[in-house]
Amino acid sequence: MPRYIIPSSHRVTKAKERLAAAKLHNAISVERLGCANDLEQSSKAALIAAQKSMETAARNKEEAIEQLRITQKEMKEAEQVLAKAEQEKSNKKKQTMLHQTNNNNTAQKYGVGTAVSKEFYDKDIDKFRSFSGKVISYNSNNMLYRIRYEDDEEEDLNEKKLAKIVIGKGISTNQSEKRKRSTEPASNDKNPKAKKKNISRIKKEGQKSIEYCVVNLAKDHPIDLFKNDYHIQVKLNDNHPPWRATIIKRREKLGVLGYDVHYHGLAKKTKHWIKYDKIVAVHFPKEDDKKTSEEDLSKEVEEEEETSETTSP
Repeated sequence: MPRYIIPSSHRVTKAKERLAAAKLHNAISVERLGCANDLEQSSKAALIAAQKSMETAARNKEEAIEQLRITQKEMKEAEQVLAKAEQEKSNKKKQTMLHQTNNNNTAQKYGVGTAVSKEFYDKDIDKFRSFSGKVISYNSNNMLYRIRYEDDEEEDLNEKKLAKIVIGKGISTNQSEKRKRSTEPASNDKNPKAKKKNISRIKKEGQKSIEYCVVNLAKDHPIDLFKNDYHIQVKLNDNHPPWRATIIKRREKLGVLGYDVHYHGLAKKTKHWIKYDKIVAVHFPKEDDKKTSEEDLSKEVEEEEETSETTSP
């Protein structure tokens, strides 16, 4: 079979086409290689940036941990300081309370001049009777009160035993100091009335105890026996000795005869109402004192009549 012979021009054209295709393929390969290089470089740059950010994050974490440690240390130190301050405060409070307790234990409750009444055997009448007295001093070392009775006998008692024989509430330390200041004579010569008044008060306080007469209500009527400003003894119960008091005025309460009295040893303006049969003894003053008491009684009767007239419809 005869061979087909390709013309040379056709072979040249084919060779040119192949050459052009090879150049195109080479250009595409070069372009792909450039893109791959760019991608590799960008990935390297991203990797470096990621490493830097990770290093920065690690440093920030270490700094935060260190700051947290410092903060925890400061908090512990602050808690220790607060605990120490609270401990000192509690210790100071305990010391103050202990000091106050010691002061209260050794403090004087009853002042000088507190009136008392205690039963003793009286040789003159051959029986027991109540002797009145008062506190004259206080020993802070052994916490004992010295009592002087109406027969000039003295006795030392502690606060517990003294509380059983005190008349009323007694006199506090502040009241006794005020009484001492008030009984001092006035040093100002320009005010003789005040000086005379203070001297008379001192004389009254220096007087001896008064004598009482036993009351027999079966024979005498209370109105005839008891007048204003009379000194009396009141028996409130059998377990306590009679209380000394002064009659202020006669007053009926719910149809029952009674008297407003002032107990010795209490505040000057205090008064209490008692039934007439509670009075067991009375002191009768001199005739001059009786006259003044009768005048006071007549004034009282007049005042009662005036009040009854004003209150009547």
